[in-house]
Amino acid sequence: MPTACPPSAPSSRTAQSSDDDFFTLGSDSLKATRMTLKVRKQLTAAAPVSAVFEHPDFRGYCAAITAL
Repeated sequence: MPTACPPSAPSSRTAQSSDDDFFTLGSDSLKATRMTLKVRKQLTAAAPVSAVFEHPDFRGYCAAITAL
């Protein structure tokens, strides 16, 4: 029975930290917009898309959103 990711195949996912850059990890402005919309919906916060560009690491982004 075939599996989605055979054990011998390397995984495309790597460990990520809160200091990794959103854009270096392969994200783009469209994903930043989608993420912002999800944050607004889930947290009912007025998170601006510009916060992702100003703080592309998760830790900085969270601090910026918390400060709103």
